[in-house]
Amino acid sequence: MKVDLGLHVMDRPDVTPPGAVIILDETLRPGAAEYSYHLSRPPASIAVVDRMLRDPSTAYVARRKEAEHEEMRARSRYPDLRDIYLAGAPAQSSFASMTSVLR
Repeated sequence: MKVDLGLHVMDRPDVTPPGAVIILDETLRPGAAEYSYHLSRPPASIAVVDRMLRDPSTAYVARRKEAEHEEMRARSRYPDLRDIYLAGAPAQSSFASMTSVLR
């Protein structure tokens, strides 16, 4: 089930519109943009990344985003990595404070 608490608050909402607050597949707050979630990447996504990697003007961005994607995948699998990541967040954004609303 999808849980996405952090996509709603963006550093640059003018560049990356905020997404919905989703808890256990339920949208609690709608977002300005709708983002999709996939267990594996669709072919269209792979094609875009490949095209970006081949273009010198976008290759750096594609490599950086690929690295971020892999880091987040690792964090999703290991609670210790998740906790280290969230430890750097503001107090109201800790995993404990975000999930306290579920109780």
